[in-house]
Amino acid sequence: PPLPTAEPTATAAPTVTAAPAPTGAPPSDTPSRGFFSGVHPVTYVAAGVTVLGAVGWIAFYAKSQTHFANADRFAEAYQRPTCGTPESAGRSCTSAANKALYKDQGLAELDSGDSAKSLALVSAVVTFVGAGATVATYVLLRKKNEPTVAIVGAPTFGGATFSLVGQF
Repeated sequence: PPLPTAEPTATAAPTVTAAPAPTGAPPSDTPSRGFFSGVHPVTYVAAGVTVLGAVGWIAFYAKSQTHFANADRFAEAYQRPTCGTPESAGRSCTSAANKALYKDQGLAELDSGDSAKSLALVSAVVTFVGAGATVATYVLLRKKNEPTVAIVGAPTFGGATFSLVGQF
């Protein structure tokens, strides 16, 4: 047999209040893009080459300047008058045996300075090429923003308002 059912009771109609219109950008699950987001790994390699080139440039340049300064000191000692000659009377002098040594060491310092200067020049070229590659790969290989779209609904009196928002 059918079961008795209870009479429906009257309930108050739900009140609907208008929601404020959305302001600003819609909430996003992804954080905002920073300077380093989406950077291709090749860009990091190019940046590393740039930094290593700059370090080498500075180090080899400093080394070359040290060798040239040493060569100047040997040249100064070589140019002093030879001890025991009339020109050396009352002045600082260099022995004949040391003159040959100062000449050889001065020339060796000049050669080392030239080698270090050449390496500094190569490092400078590597630095500039690496910097150019870093900028080029950052611009060309960086992942672009994909368009994101959201439909936002806001209840109003007598219906709802829908808005299409996003990043295009």
